[in-house]
Amino acid sequence: MPASIATTPHRLLTEVQDTCYTLHGIMASTMLHDEGWTFYRLGKDIERANHTTRLLVHPILLQMTSESTELSDLHQGVAILKSASAYEAYRKVSRSVVSPERLSSSYC
Repeated sequence: MPASIATTPHRLLTEVQDTCYTLHGIMASTMLHDEGWTFYRLGKDIERANHTTRLLVHPILLQMTSESTELSDLHQGVAILKSASAYEAYRKVSRSVVSPERLSSSYC
């Protein structure tokens, strides 16, 4: 692994994310929306469902305890929501503290 990647992984991952968004935009605006487009969307949706499934079986969510008092559990709950781009929506619907029980009941 090159040293520049090891020292700045955030910049590398941001570039990868920006490239993915650019490619999606190019494909959406130039590709015919026929079977090829449908196949592309299907693959993207399957990947999204796979990612969401992996998040839902996260060990923090499997702990069905009431109010979590450990700060690390709260941080991991927030990280799970943010990785699914669901943190802002969760905070709008549930103004309470992020807990494994509330996450499981809301999204499972």
